[in-house]
Amino acid sequence: MEAVTRDQTLYYVTGDLVVSAPTPAGGLHLFRVHTAIISQFSPVLGDMLKLPSGTDAREIFGGVPLLHFPDPAADVGELFRSFLQFWRSDPSFPTKVYGLMRIATKYQVDFMCNAIKHHLESEWPATLGDLLRLQNDMDAIISMPDLAEFENIISDAYSVFPEPAAAIRVAMDLGTISILPAAFYMLAVHDYDHIEDKTTSNPPRELTASRFAVLKEPELLRYYQGKVQFAKAARFALTDFWSSDKPGCEFDEQLDDGEAGDDIKGPTNCENTLAGLDKQIKDDPMN
Repeated sequence: MEAVTRDQTLYYVTGDLVVSAPTPAGGLHLFRVHTAIISQFSPVLGDMLKLPSGTDAREIFGGVPLLHFPDPAADVGELFRSFLQFWRSDPSFPTKVYGLMRIATKYQVDFMCNAIKHHLESEWPATLGDLLRLQNDMDAIISMPDLAEFENIISDAYSVFPEPAAAIRVAMDLGTISILPAAFYMLAVHDYDHIEDKTTSNPPRELTASRFAVLKEPELLRYYQGKVQFAKAARFALTDFWSSDKPGCEFDEQLDDGEAGDDIKGPTNCENTLAGLDKQIKDDPMN
C-alpha cells in the first residue's frame, strides 16, 4: 500500500479541493487548497479544477473532490506556496527554482515565469563594474589563509556567491539573455578540475560548486570558447602590456600553457572578453 502524507503547511481544513502528487518513494503527498485562489493564477489549472457535472465524476477525499497531479510533489508544493509567498534573495535561487519554473511553464502561470526572470536578473551583475566588484569579493575570500579559525567563515562564504551553471540553464529556458555574459564569465574563471557537483563540509576553493551536468552541449561549447578567449587575452596582455605603463591589467602569476583563470582583472581585457561572449550569445542561431 502506498504511503499517503499530508503537507504540513498547505493542507487547509477550509479548502475545497485535495490535490495529490507522487513522492520519490512512490507514495502520495496531499495538498488541500482553495480552487478560487489557485484558478486565478493559471488558466490551465483553472480548467483542471472545474468540477465536472455529476456527483460520481470525481474521487472524494475528506469530503471534497480529489485531483491527481502527475508532477513531483516537491514541485507542486513550490508552485502552490509561490501563490501565497515569494522568495528572498538566495544565491542558490536558480537551483531551487528550476522545478518551479518547469511546472509554472507547463500550466502557463505566466506571472510566475516573469517573476522568476526578473528575480534572476536582479541577482546577477548587469554592468562590467558590478561584475568586477563581485570578482574582487570572491578573490578576497579565496585568498584567506587556511587557518582553523577561518574555516567556518570560508565555508559560509561559499554559499554567498551566485552559482553560474544553474543560472545559465534557467536563463536559457526563460530567454533571460541579459545575465548570460556575466554568468558565462563566472563559469569560465572556474577551474574545471576542482568543480564538484555536491556540497561538502570542506568546499573547493572555487566558492561555488558549478553544476556542469545541467548544461547542454551548446552551453558547454560557449564555456570552452570563453576559456579560449581568456587564454588569448592573457597571452596578448603578457606580450604587449607586461612592460607597458598603460593601466588596465594586473597579474598575480604567469599563466602556464595558455591556461586562463581569474588572473586578468583589468577593465580593458575583461570588457573585451565580455563583449565577445555577449556577441556570441546574441548571434547564436539557437537564440
